[in-house]
Formats: sequence, C-alpha cells, structure tokens
Amino acid sequence: MFKLNQDKFNPAAKAASVIQGDKYRITVLSKNLLRFEYQEDGEFQDEVTTMVINRDFPEVEFKSYRKDGLLYVDTGDLLLSYDEEEPTAYGLQIRVLSSAVNWNYGKKEDSNLGGTARTLDTIDGAVDVGRGVISRSGYVVIDDANSAIIDGDGWFQAADNDRVDLYFFGHGRDYQGAINDFYRLSGPTPLLPRFVFGNWWSRYHRYDEEEYMDLMQKFADKDIPLSVAVIDMDWHITEVEPQYLTGWTGYTWNQDLFPDPERFLAKLHDLGLKTTLNVHPAEGIRPFEVQYENMCKRLGKNPADDEIIEFDFTDQDFVEAYFEEINHRYEEIGVDFWWIDWQQGTVSRMEGLDPLWALNHFYYLDSCKSEFIDNEAGERGLTFSRYAGLGSHRYPVGFSGDTVISWESLDFQPFFTSTASNVGYTWWSHDVGGHFLGVKNDELTSRWVQYSVFSPIFRLHSSDNPFMSKEPWNYSEPFETIISESMRLRQRLIPYLYTMNYRTALENKALVMPMYYVHPERKEAYHVPNEYYFGSELIACPITSPIDPETQVAKFSVWLPEGEYFDIFNHRHYEGDKNINVYRNIYDVPVFAKAGAILPLDNAEKLENGTANPESLLLKVFTGADGEFNLIEDNYELINPSENDYACTEIKYTYNDGVNSVLSVDLSGDFAAIPANRDITVELVGVRDTDVYLNGELFTNTEYKEDRQSLLINLGQIGNEAFELVFTDSKIAECSDEIILEEVFNILNRMQIDYEMKRRILNEYKRNGNSNKTLSNLYASNADKKVIDVLAELFYAGV
Repeated sequence: MFKLNQDKFNPAAKAASVIQGDKYRITVLSKNLLRFEYQEDGEFQDEVTTMVINRDFPEVEFKSYRKDGLLYVDTGDLLLSYDEEEPTAYGLQIRVLSSAVNWNYGKKEDSNLGGTARTLDTIDGAVDVGRGVISRSGYVVIDDANSAIIDGDGWFQAADNDRVDLYFFGHGRDYQGAINDFYRLSGPTPLLPRFVFGNWWSRYHRYDEEEYMDLMQKFADKDIPLSVAVIDMDWHITEVEPQYLTGWTGYTWNQDLFPDPERFLAKLHDLGLKTTLNVHPAEGIRPFEVQYENMCKRLGKNPADDEIIEFDFTDQDFVEAYFEEINHRYEEIGVDFWWIDWQQGTVSRMEGLDPLWALNHFYYLDSCKSEFIDNEAGERGLTFSRYAGLGSHRYPVGFSGDTVISWESLDFQPFFTSTASNVGYTWWSHDVGGHFLGVKNDELTSRWVQYSVFSPIFRLHSSDNPFMSKEPWNYSEPFETIISESMRLRQRLIPYLYTMNYRTALENKALVMPMYYVHPERKEAYHVPNEYYFGSELIACPITSPIDPETQVAKFSVWLPEGEYFDIFNHRHYEGDKNINVYRNIYDVPVFAKAGAILPLDNAEKLENGTANPESLLLKVFTGADGEFNLIEDNYELINPSENDYACTEIKYTYNDGVNSVLSVDLSGDFAAIPANRDITVELVGVRDTDVYLNGELFTNTEYKEDRQSLLINLGQIGNEAFELVFTDSKIAECSDEIILEEVFNILNRMQIDYEMKRRILNEYKRNGNSNKTLSNLYASNADKKVIDVLAELFYAGV
C-alpha cells in the first residue's frame, strides 16, 4: 500500500562519490555537502530515513589523497582532513574555503539562522526555533544517526543509532544553494492543491448542520469568499464512558448534530468549498465506534472482548485497516483531507520514530491515492498537521497550534514563518487572530488578519468561547470592513500565490523567504526579522504593534535593498538601499514591489467561493525597470506536471528608460486552463498619463488615476490571445505638490494632537513644500518629534 518507488527514492550514493575505509565512509554529495559515517562493524546504512530519501547526487569532481598521516578530500569548496580513526576534534576537520572557516568534529556552528518548532501550542510570544541548514558561519552539521529508517516496502524500521552519521552543509553565504542541496537530499516540497490558497474558515465550536450552513451562507451574502470549510472535533461523538478514556479521539459522526453527513458534505461542495475533519488519533479505536467491528475483523480481534484497539502506526496491519476502514469510507462521502491534531507525545514503540512522523508520512501518501508517491495517476496529496522534524516539508500543510491571543504572539509569527524556510518547511498555517486566552482587541485581530493575507495559508480560527468567534461582522467598524476587505484581497492574490506554489516545488524557493537569502552580504538583511520576501515580486512588512494613540499610526522600520520600490497599496515611491521608518494607519500595511515587478490579481467584480482560474485578471505592473512574470494555471493538479499540463502566461515588461516601454504577453502550454472569455486589465503604476498602443494601434480605453499615479488599460475579453502594449512615457512620475499637501492634511487630520500644532505644521508645508527646509524648520520648532517623524516619510517617498 505504501511501497516506495525506488526510481525516486535513491538512498545509495554513486560509488564514484565514496571514499571508504574499514570503519569510516565519506560521501561527496556535492561540492558543498559531505556525508561522514563511522561504524565499528563497518556496516554502513544505505536506506531511506525520515530525513534523507536520496543520496544519488550528480557526480562532482574532487581530489582525495593522503599526506602526513591524514586523508584529505578537496572538493574545491571544502577541504576535509581526517586521521582515519574514531573521529575526534583533532582528527576530523573540514574547512569552508569561501569563508576560511574551520569545523572540528563535535563543534556546533556559530550564528545558525534558525529553523522552526514543532508547535506554538499555548505560546504567548516567542519560542526557540531550533537549527536550520544555513548559518552565517558558513556551515551547518546535521546528525542523522537517530532517524528512523523506511525500508523498501515503505515501513518504518528502528534507528541504528550506534553510529556516526553526519551531513556537513558548507555553503558559506550561498543560502539558497544549501536549501537546494537539502531538498535534493530530503526530497522536494510537493505541489499543493489550488484550494489551499484561499480563505479557510475554522473554529473549535459545537456546530450542527443548520448552524454551519447558515454561517457559510452569511459569508456568501456578505461577499466574503471561502475555499475551505474546517470541521473541528465536535463532528464526532465526544461524550464517552470513563472506561473509554476521553472524547478527544473519535471516528463516529455525531448524528444529533449531523444526521446525514453525506448530505452535509455535499452542501459544502455545492458552495464551492473543500472540507477537512479534525482527528485526535491518540486514544485508538474504541468499542462504541461504528468502525470497531470491522477493525477487529481486520486485526484478528474479538469484538466481544470490548477492548480498545491501540493506535499504533508502527503496526502495518493496523495502518492499512485504519485507512481502509475509516478514512477511505469518509472520503467516499465527501471528506477532502484530514486535520491531524494531537498525538501521543514523541515516543512510539519503535526506537527513533516519532509517532507524529509516522502519522504525517502515511497520511500524506494515502492522500495521494496511489501506491507510489510519484504516480501521476494519483492525486495531489495534502495533510494538515504539526511539524515533526527535518524532512517534514514533504508532508504539507503545517498546523502551528493553539497560540495565545496577544500582540507578542502576532509579533513572533512573521519571523517564525520565514525562518521555517531554513529547514524547507514553507507552508505554515497559523490560527489567524490567535486561538485562546488574551483580551478582545479589534485592532489586534485586524492586524493579524492583514499579516495573514501575506502568509502561506490563511485560516481564521478560535476556541469555543462564545465571545471569541472570528466572523468579520463580530468586530466593530472600521475593523469589520478591514477584515472583510483583507479576505477579499487574499482571494484576489490566488493567481500569484498559485504560481509561487509551482516556484516552491520546481525551484525550491519559499513563498516566505528571509531577506538574507537574496542579500546575504548585507548586514541590514539580518536585522529586519519581521520583513520578508513574499514570493518573487513583493516584500512584506506586517504591522505587529498597536497604533500610537496620538499619531494614529503604527511604525515599521524597513530596510529596502538597492533599487526603486512602490507600496502596492498607496503607490508611494521609495528609493532603496536605505533604512526607512514607515507609518501606517489601521487600514494599511506596508508591502513593497520593486520597480519592474508584475503582480497578477483576480479582478472579478464579485468574488466567489472556491479558487477557479479567474475570468477577469488584473496585471499590476510597476514601472522603472525591466521585469517578467510567468503566471501558472492548470486544471488537473497533477502531482508531477510537465510543461504541457499547465498554462503559462508569459508577461514581460521592458522599460527602455521610460521611452516606448513594452509590455508583452504570450501564452504556452495547456490553453484549456485559461478561461476563453477572460477579461484583462493592465495597471501601470508610478507613471504620468501617457499614450498607449495595443499591437501597434493607438488604444484609448484607458483611465489615469492622478492621486495614485497609475494608468488603467482595460483590454476587454482577450481570452488566451497574445498581445503587446507600448507606453510612450513610463518614467517614474513625481508627485504634485497638491497631492502631497492633501496627504499631509489627511495624516494630520487623523492625529489626536493639539489643533494649533496641526495648523502650524500644515502652514509650513504650504510655504516650503515637501523639502529639506520644511523638515529642518519643523524639527527646529516645538512640534512633537514623533509627529514630524511620521511626516518625514513623505520626504523619502512620493504619494
């Protein structure tokens, strides 16, 4: 049932890559990745482990020689020296040549950039994120001796930890190179189904069918689209007799709440929603469950004994019976995937096997509905569970657990999510707004929602406290509007997010990526923990602290790399290569696009549930530099699609120093994935009003937004036709004094400060405009410095 495909899982390295002695083995996996093993009996391990599935790397050139009693292995990037004895700090050393750093056996690297954690359950603020596979010191050493083994039949075997089994990642500051080697070693991140990128509704609450369907209808009535309906644990029987332990585990629908489960699931599907059920599997299959008798028959037990069937994922017979008698039966009536929530600690009956590992592994393989994980006839798999350690990226999506509702928890999540990329774990799903405890704070919830739009998975969730439910209409204005609009924006971002899904799977690049991946030599990149690349086109800077009560704005200290940038919401223009304090009111968050960026958005007038390829598309193009974006869309969601299995809309912007710049759009691949009547609008951001030519002819269906310095070009129903736009003048435009003055007035008008101070500041801007003189005079006056700091942002940016 779970047999590994040996064409994909190649745990044995090429013979030419191995240097072996009686008790040691050194494998040159790449110029920057070495495996070192030491075992007294000389029997080395060539099996799949929970972390490692492939050691059959392409051959690389290296030298091995002996000199002065030492064995040397020189890859050109690494130099290993070894006395060929039991490893010691003096006998085994590796030098990273690019950074001139030495590692001695047993030494832990300095400046590891972190990884991720198993869970944020009950956490109020930060946790230790452990170690990743990248470090500012230039190397990381990972010990795989304690990992459980997965044999050729796909079943776990106990770890043989009486050995040394180390992987030395010596990539210097080439962080993406380290991640690439890690994925090659541990397996790629699989493609996710498109529906995961929409809005998930989740709540720990004792719903019945009528209440749940009424709620889904209310979301629809308020034009707030959803893609996933989560049913927490009360879908099953939770009130049990004491001899059957607790009600957390359960597999029998509560028919008082859901009298016809198949009907209920069909209604959700009719609304365009996918469905997941929550399971806490730790307490096994109890005699009251509807599956109990069949499970007993499968496992050779007597139902009359009335004994609990232990949940044991180290037992092959139990695993097969569990999926076939429980999961598959419910999937046949409409369950789309499973939320695995709570396990029996970290210890199983097998040495080295975390039970969470086994759950995630088997649930994911089973969700693919194929014997082999890479069988293209199968489905794209999906699990929703906690992180179990290195290699867990093969089983997305991650559930980060029950966080405390607080500003401290929110402030930690952007950093936590980005550092997870350092262990390849790119698809975290957090409880948006926090799970429990804390105090009601509409601003906090709104900021959490705004952040989560620019996070991997958007899932509203809360506990069963009747005052804590996260429906947008449970919040006062303007927060209801902010939350609702944020959820609509998330839906509009799906074309971009789904393309980044392909980028992650095919190019090993995380959706959420720390700034130091792209700028490893810039010290500034290491000092903005909550700033991150959000895909290829955007830099996100979520607001995670409350607004100042006087200025009515919150601050984010952003570092913008070299180049020109635009805030994607207000279209302010910023010159990069500097640190800037930016300030935003409760409605706004700073998200930046570099000049040349292209952002595809769903442009539907009314957004619907689900995540269909949009019939109306907005291409948001930011002027000032060349750029390109390949929009990926598909219909079939194959596990391993070829270029002919998806549509690629190739969008290219050629700036030409702002004179006769060209936007060209071409298409390739599976045209069936593109709606035939697709309507396309282009928004060119950061420009003056300009003439536009479509395929060589003057085009006049345009609208210029002076206050936003953007030009809208409505091309109408262009479907899957290629086209070319030429803009006669696309230089970055300077904002007019009138618009700047209007923005100054609006900022001051919202502030809760002295009226006369407001008037003095406004008059200073009227006299001297947005200039050095204005700032100097204001800082020299008795005006409040924090008020002037807010306005100073306008000096660095157009509005």
